[in-house]
Amino acid sequence: MEDSLVSAVVELNEEKVIKLVKRELKNKKDPLSIVERVRTGVERVGELYEEGRYFIADLIMSGLIFNEVLKHVNFPEDSTSVFAGIKVVFATVEEDIHDVGKNVTISFFRSRGIHVIDLGVDVPVTKIVEEIEKTKASILCLSGLISSSYKSMKKTVDLLREKQLHKQVKVIIGGNVNEEIKEYVGADYWTPNCARGLEICEKIAREINGN
Repeated sequence: MEDSLVSAVVELNEEKVIKLVKRELKNKKDPLSIVERVRTGVERVGELYEEGRYFIADLIMSGLIFNEVLKHVNFPEDSTSVFAGIKVVFATVEEDIHDVGKNVTISFFRSRGIHVIDLGVDVPVTKIVEEIEKTKASILCLSGLISSSYKSMKKTVDLLREKQLHKQVKVIIGGNVNEEIKEYVGADYWTPNCARGLEICEKIAREINGN
């Protein structure tokens, strides 16, 4: 059966989406699950755009709906100190402007007390590496949904190695990626969603902090 929340997003029915989100939050449904379903709807809008069935205005509208949903969702606070002293740099890589997955993941990470530095979208390789040098971040999250983004991810990892920074920072890639892409890029981890991304960050933080 089609998920009514996902369908409402695909239909670009903002009023219905917000109504359903409020109802599910009232019924104590998991906030992350709600946001993940909205994200699924936005991804389907993206697929329809790629197929030529939706227009750029529809793509923009789906992003606006997603941002509106985030205003109503508060992730449960986590008082754990596992992320003490941990900084995460996050960017959608050069030649890619997709930010839905990045934005929801950053919101989720921050709700767990992670210090996230958001560099935005279409970020040049040199800017990402300069930020790692400047902030001494322990984790770098690279996001990309189109095939050209893989080369940008690889260039970023290659430059980190060239500057001898690869030992100080763990690289996590997300978006339209898999194990094969991770190996090509030279990243340490890949993740299909923000929940798995959080698990990886916790693992890295515990290793760094000796917990």
